[in-house]
Amino acid sequence: MISAFRAVLLQTRLALAALFISFLVAAPAAAQVPADLRTFEEISPMAPLPIDGVWRLQELNRQVLIENGHVIAMEEWNHMFLWTVERGMVTSTDLRQTGPSSFSAYDALLKRTMQWTVREDGIIVASGGNGLLDPKFTLSPIELAYPAAFEELRAGQYNPAPELPGPLPPPAIQPGPQPVPLPGPPPGLTVEPQRPEPLDLDISITGPIQNGAGKCLDLHGPDATKQGGKVQVWNCLGGANQRFLYLEDDGLILTASGMCLEAVGSGDGAAVQAFGCDGNSAQLWTVVRVPLVGTAIRHNATMKCLDADAAGASNNGGVVQLWECNMAPHQQWSVE
Repeated sequence: MISAFRAVLLQTRLALAALFISFLVAAPAAAQVPADLRTFEEISPMAPLPIDGVWRLQELNRQVLIENGHVIAMEEWNHMFLWTVERGMVTSTDLRQTGPSSFSAYDALLKRTMQWTVREDGIIVASGGNGLLDPKFTLSPIELAYPAAFEELRAGQYNPAPELPGPLPPPAIQPGPQPVPLPGPPPGLTVEPQRPEPLDLDISITGPIQNGAGKCLDLHGPDATKQGGKVQVWNCLGGANQRFLYLEDDGLILTASGMCLEAVGSGDGAAVQAFGCDGNSAQLWTVVRVPLVGTAIRHNATMKCLDADAAGASNNGGVVQLWECNMAPHQQWSVE
């Protein structure tokens, strides 16, 4: 008799849970107010993870973006009959890896920490506990930022500290053989380093790079083939000095005159100039496209971003420099 009662109770709980989920999906948004959540602009990025990318929240059939320790809504949905989760809102924070295929995250909607598990089939199961009515949801991958790392994760072969692009600390430098000193110039004599000549570049394959204020990246006209040419922002006039080419495989950004963009220094405010292309670390860049936000140009060696000085971002002659990445409009660029 007791076991029969427990069976009926279990069936009732299951029915209530199913009904609750169906209400979450079908509840009209008109009667709801925006959820009290931060937006992606109000949070600081954490370390990248092998699960970064676009995912589908299966119970609600809505897309979310997992990126640098946060979960961001890419589509609007209704929550708990009362609130609307709008695009760009952060639904989970403090996402971090806790084991070979497990993660934890603070769910800002449920106000509790959820444990995430990546199954062998690639589905993420998030759970707030082991009870029947404890919250649970599942995520299925749509487009992954690091597919190779994710495959290793599914296979149980993932190194929890990969070299993924993002705000990771630089790796420790191992001591190597000491360099043999070479004879230098006599005291008092300064020798300028020899830089390569401009490359012969087909201008037809180049295009403008425009910032969020509508100004174009511009190589000062008289400096087109000079070592250390001035790089600035200017009204978009379509001239050859405003045309650039990004070589993704090499990490180089070439001017139409065959020079390369190079950072002169590593701190905030370091100048960006044009030099002959030799592929040194100061010339290596990565174009980073962030869904729902924009496109940044990140300097590989310093992990800082190409930045039009905020005070002059909309002025002719505005300074172009390196600055800590914050995805402000003066750090967003359209790259063809």
